[in-house]
Amino acid sequence: MGRARRFLASLSVQVLLALSLGLAAGMGAQRWGLPGGSATADMVQSLGQLWLNALRMTIIPLVFSLLVTGVASIADAARAGRMAMKAVGWFAVLILFAVVYSVAASYGLLTLFPIDAEGAKLLLAAAPNAGEVGGAAPIGEFIKTIAPSNPIRAAAEDAILGIVVFAVFFGFAASRLPERLRVPLTTFFEAVGETMI
Repeated sequence: MGRARRFLASLSVQVLLALSLGLAAGMGAQRWGLPGGSATADMVQSLGQLWLNALRMTIIPLVFSLLVTGVASIADAARAGRMAMKAVGWFAVLILFAVVYSVAASYGLLTLFPIDAEGAKLLLAAAPNAGEVGGAAPIGEFIKTIAPSNPIRAAAEDAILGIVVFAVFFGFAASRLPERLRVPLTTFFEAVGETMI
């Protein structure tokens, strides 16, 4: 009995049970209809949107704080010795390998399993706003957006790339501070990251 209670008390099990219950409720509503009709559907949709917004509001502070503490600690470790520099070098090599592999794998999979032109047309026809997709922005415009002139606006607009670049620069700048200033700053961002998690 105690083992079953501990199993059900696990957060992962509770999340899995809640997802299963939501899936079953959705299937039941699809088959037999919702009590209350569209008013109930609107209420459920509003609650779901509230939950998603609550999750999304933690993303920017989490990404920023983890990057700042990570970059500051890597820079500290890199100053400490050659082993840390090797680790950073391997990290860079592995990231480069992952990028090259993912590009090659996608082209390889598209060669093995080409997209049928007729199926692609049907998929685009079924997609809402498919006609609004424009061409890619010029590379000069993309380069301008890498470093945001206003990081607060970038956070408000969910411009993750700009936030990442700002956080990396901020972390490197924090690693150059004297220890009496650097330690409280990185401790603060570490606490922010843990709070968001």
